[in-house]
Amino acid sequence: MSTSSKPSNVDLADKKAELEQYYIQLLEKRIAALEALTSSSTEAVPDEPSSSTTDPPNNRLRRAPTVVDGTEATTSLEQNEDNKNEEDQKASEEAIRKAERKKRVRAVVSTYDRLKGVRTDSPMSDSLTADKSKNLAFTFRRILPISERGVGRSEVDIESQDLRRLLSQVIGEYTGQSWEGKIVSISSPFAPLIHFWDELQAASKPKVSDDESSRQAREDLEILLEYVGTTSELEKYFKTRESNLKEELTTYEELWTLFIPGKTIFAKPFLGMPQLFVVHSPPFIWDNTKPAPSAINLYCWCYDWNGRTPVKVWYFIKFDHFRGTKPINELVAYPSKFYKSETSSDEIKTEEELISHLVTRGLKFDHTVRGPKGATQQHQYDGEALADRRTVFNKVSGEDDTINPDPERRRQREDNFRPVKVKCPYIVDHEAFLTYGRFSWSMI
Repeated sequence: MSTSSKPSNVDLADKKAELEQYYIQLLEKRIAALEALTSSSTEAVPDEPSSSTTDPPNNRLRRAPTVVDGTEATTSLEQNEDNKNEEDQKASEEAIRKAERKKRVRAVVSTYDRLKGVRTDSPMSDSLTADKSKNLAFTFRRILPISERGVGRSEVDIESQDLRRLLSQVIGEYTGQSWEGKIVSISSPFAPLIHFWDELQAASKPKVSDDESSRQAREDLEILLEYVGTTSELEKYFKTRESNLKEELTTYEELWTLFIPGKTIFAKPFLGMPQLFVVHSPPFIWDNTKPAPSAINLYCWCYDWNGRTPVKVWYFIKFDHFRGTKPINELVAYPSKFYKSETSSDEIKTEEELISHLVTRGLKFDHTVRGPKGATQQHQYDGEALADRRTVFNKVSGEDDTINPDPERRRQREDNFRPVKVKCPYIVDHEAFLTYGRFSWSMI
């Protein structure tokens, strides 16, 4: 019977030592490989000015500048400091430039001297002293009320000829405002400036082609708009101006800002028929310390036919008081640029379509009333016409208001006209009607 020999303790110790040595060598090789990899990555980053366009996006995002002895951080701080200094310098230069420009402005407060019975001007406490060696651009005057219950106002006296010329070029002819003379005065609420505010803001920006006088006029205009924009009378208006215009809203107190003299407005004062009018003067509310009136009037005009020739006819369009804001195209009259169709079924949907429709209608009317005499004056009509339903009553009662001079009586008579359905031939002869017709008519 054979017996197997067991390994001795010496053999086991030798095997253990060999395994330990083997694992130590493997660890040393792994550590050496990792150190080599780390060393190569550290040296590669400073040599690369930017990530390769072929690198994966994630690799490029993970790369970061290596900070060596705080050099990168120091450079970043220096750049931030330089940028801050540059911004401060620009702000300082702009402040100096504005201060120099304001030396062309005389800002004063006008107070009433009860002993002398006259008003006197004194410099505003926060204003710069105007440079007497230079010609003034304008005088801004804050006029304080005589009594504590009174209302103050502001005005500007424009003395610079170049500034007056620039305002005239941008605004043009304006009802009640002249650009001629040595001094042009504009009082609050500065309607000519408010009505052309965006255009004046654009005109105040310098242009490459400007000569010295044009450049100075634009700088003066910029300062003028700054003064006007900070007046207490217009503080509320400017606070909501941008948002209201964006949403096409208005308030009762600020209706006047919409209606620019010489611009067209849309309204339907006669039987709901669309018409365009030209603004003559906007509906102002002068005293904002008192309750707003129950209604205000817009003064406008359009051309009409008096039986012999087209004439300018004047209209008052009344706006009843309303609270808060109101969509502009829901007013009884509003600038034509805000026109929108009231319903989806309306044939006229835009301002361009509205103007085209009215021009076509006007040409048809002109052809009808100004056609040559004779057979061409007879037309066939199928539609609504106006009839005075009180004519029968007048005949029965013997009342004849043909020569009644009372304008109220005539207004009541004209208001009594109602549309009726008519289908028949008719003759257009205004001269015959004015000569032999029952009623005597006069344009309003």
